[in-house]
Amino acid sequence: MDESHYTAFLDRSCKWGYNIFVIMCPHSYSIPLIGSAQIEDASITRVKIGEAAVGSAQIETGVINAAHIGAGEIQEANIHDGAITHAKITDGAIRNAHIENGSIDSAKIADAAIQNAHIAGAAIDTVNIRDGAIANAKIADAAVTRAKIADLAVGSAQIDDLAVTTAKIAQAAITNVQIANAAIDTAKIALGAITAALIEKGAVGTAQISDGSITDAKIVELTANKI
Repeated sequence: MDESHYTAFLDRSCKWGYNIFVIMCPHSYSIPLIGSAQIEDASITRVKIGEAAVGSAQIETGVINAAHIGAGEIQEANIHDGAITHAKITDGAIRNAHIENGSIDSAKIADAAIQNAHIAGAAIDTVNIRDGAIANAKIADAAVTRAKIADLAVGSAQIDDLAVTTAKIAQAAITNVQIANAAIDTAKIALGAITAALIEKGAVGTAQISDGSITDAKIVELTANKI
């Protein structure tokens, strides 16, 4: 029998089959093999195709487009590793739930992208601040309290001229070393403040005694040559 034919079995005890089963049926005849050339374009409808009859080998490359795929039909198992490129992702599609914890490193963050609103309260501690990064403009008025100033941290250069008022000087804080030579003039000495104990022996000479200021009571003894 020609290999381009197959055998149709007509006996009631037989079904359609290939010619290798012809010996099982008493009545049979051959019909031509039906190939692609014998089928008109668009003549095979959905009802003519058996279940699971169409495999990947029967589908031409590039034939399946978005219109052929039902909503929700593409699952993780259907997607090749690395198949989702940047061009496949729409703007705003990546949400917080899609990002794995710890996956955003510094290289993924654009310069100046971290703004004040992105930083949680109390998130910045000492180790996050670069040495010398706190400039005067960064410190709020009255923000530096006594507890923030180290011992001996305030020197002459840190005190403005005329900034030390009377209220800032503790009682008995001014000693001899703090007073410059000739710094105390007449106006600084209170009336009656100079006592005998403060006047050095022999310090009062003729120039320091006003005319007519030596009265009889001030003379202890008087010799002849003083008269």
